[in-house]
Amino acid sequence: GSQTFNPLFGATATPFDTKRTSGGSSGGSAAALAAGMCWLATGSDLGGSLRIPASFCGVVGFRPSAGLLPETETKTPATTTVENEESNDDPLLHNLTGPMGRDVLDTSILLDAMASKVTSKELKTKSFRRYALQGMQTLTQTAVDENKTQWCKNVQRIIFSHDVGGTCINFIDERISQTCRSVASKVSQSLSIEIDNEGMNKVFQGIDVPCLFEHLRSSYMWKKWSDNRTEKSTKDELITFLKDGHMKPELAWNIMIGSKISSRNKAAASMHRNLLSQVKDMFNEAGKGETYILCPTTCCLPFNKKIRYLKSIYDKDMRSYVEWLRPTYAVTLMNCPTISIPVGLTSTGLPIGMQIIGPENSDGELIRFAAYVEGLVEFKRVPGPLITLSKENIEDSTDSMFDGPKTWRGALEHHAQTCSDLKTLL
Repeated sequence: GSQTFNPLFGATATPFDTKRTSGGSSGGSAAALAAGMCWLATGSDLGGSLRIPASFCGVVGFRPSAGLLPETETKTPATTTVENEESNDDPLLHNLTGPMGRDVLDTSILLDAMASKVTSKELKTKSFRRYALQGMQTLTQTAVDENKTQWCKNVQRIIFSHDVGGTCINFIDERISQTCRSVASKVSQSLSIEIDNEGMNKVFQGIDVPCLFEHLRSSYMWKKWSDNRTEKSTKDELITFLKDGHMKPELAWNIMIGSKISSRNKAAASMHRNLLSQVKDMFNEAGKGETYILCPTTCCLPFNKKIRYLKSIYDKDMRSYVEWLRPTYAVTLMNCPTISIPVGLTSTGLPIGMQIIGPENSDGELIRFAAYVEGLVEFKRVPGPLITLSKENIEDSTDSMFDGPKTWRGALEHHAQTCSDLKTLL
């Protein structure tokens, strides 16, 4: 549920408030960066595991295009669905490795190192650090500078969505959406481009995003678990693992749901094809110009680290431990490179992150644009160890609006509501 905890070491906290979670699953990487324990870090991202910790810890997390890094898993409907409808009866998601840093430049330097073994001649000629520097230097150049006008003029369209294309209506903390809106306004004024507030809504029209992601993620988990096992032994092992406390009920739920939905793979692949086609159309509307999307990274601020995941937000019940991740997993389904950058702090000192999304394989251009936006925001980072020493942990008046289980048993009871196999353990 985008948390970082285990029975041996407890929960990892954000250095901005040690009572609150760092997010996950790359929460350790993000917390270490924010606390000044390391310069760079890596993580992986399926539904937001790079971007959410980056947001909760006030650092940068980059989910690259599929295939950019050599260790990336490439079997997914997103690689073929638009062109070939018959190759996607068994859809999977991209689980991608990516870099994290305190700013976009640091993140780009690590990405250069991580991408150094790629075989594509086109990618070998790219320097992501150079792209980041271009974005940073643009802010110091005059309006008539040719280098500035050249790439800035290529940016033809900026889309802002406070609710991530309608997937998070009345779901996102107002402080987060307002901060991101303010940043979008700064970008609009700086580049003299009118913000498009509706463009992302077309992407998810007719798409049940939570259902689609749950299907694809569960199918992915089931395949990982069931490889080299028989169906009977697989379910027996799951029950045994749960009884012995060797598996979290959240993961068991994911696997069990996945075991029952393989017959609907064609329907899910068809829905994903439709989504990807709409993403392609959206980015093509600006012709050869560059299009970028700005939207919140998370629906909420860092919450109590004792809570395993959020099962209700603002009186909205969550079906499972992953549903509150909607702002990031909706973007995962778009199959686009995405970066989360810190864009502000609340009055209580908690960091707010914003996603910037570019078209597939536009990683360099996206980093350049993100570096430019980062410069406009001028996020004031408190040096690592001073974060928690400079203030008391402050209670937030909205904390009571977030609820979730704090125990293994509580998580089991919640997920047993939608999985009959788990009810036998209650």
